[in-house]
Amino acid sequence: MNLTNGEVTRSNYGKNLFGRRLKVIISGSLIVFLFTTTCIIADFSGQSQVLKQKQQVAAKVSRIMALYNCDNLQIHAAIMNTFDPIFVAIIIGIESGYKTNAISPAGCRGLMQLSPDKLDDWTDISKNIHIGAAFLEEQLQRFGTVELAIAAYNAGPGSVNKYQGVPPYRETLGYLEKTRQLSAVHYPDLFSKTSSDLVITRYPLQHRLTFKRVLDWKNSLLQ
Repeated sequence: MNLTNGEVTRSNYGKNLFGRRLKVIISGSLIVFLFTTTCIIADFSGQSQVLKQKQQVAAKVSRIMALYNCDNLQIHAAIMNTFDPIFVAIIIGIESGYKTNAISPAGCRGLMQLSPDKLDDWTDISKNIHIGAAFLEEQLQRFGTVELAIAAYNAGPGSVNKYQGVPPYRETLGYLEKTRQLSAVHYPDLFSKTSSDLVITRYPLQHRLTFKRVLDWKNSLLQ
């Protein structure tokens, strides 16, 4: 069949139009594919970075525990579930030397040296650590600096308020010095941090209610 020049032109135009549309569709699909792939790679990279950071923190916690010959996996897991695992690991070392049955002359008990009458079971490793860590977090939020938070954990927030700073108690000053020595090796920038620098983890309501009882008990020691 012979085609006229007009018919040939229309046929070529149709083919060109189809070709252009096909290129647009292919290009669009390619852009979507590349964008999706980039997002997946970025998300995977972000997750990998978070996992790497968590592994580094876990390793530091293990090294601090090893200083006290402790390799208890339950203790490690509980510490890793606090607002700042390395910070908490240092405090536990100073408070109890990682002895779950530690009892102080003042009656404080367990890993984070809490009042036995304020806990259902002070030997419960996870609860003892989480309540102690939350109390420490509470002081950090209240006073704004790591130094004052540690002082409040040791001497009570009432003493920090009374002296408008670190109380001049020998025990508290020694406590801070021990914390500085440990953090110099395992957490060099700890004392330069403020409450806004640390990620605050929210704890279960029953623990939050216990924090208030622990706080009241700490303050009662000062009376």
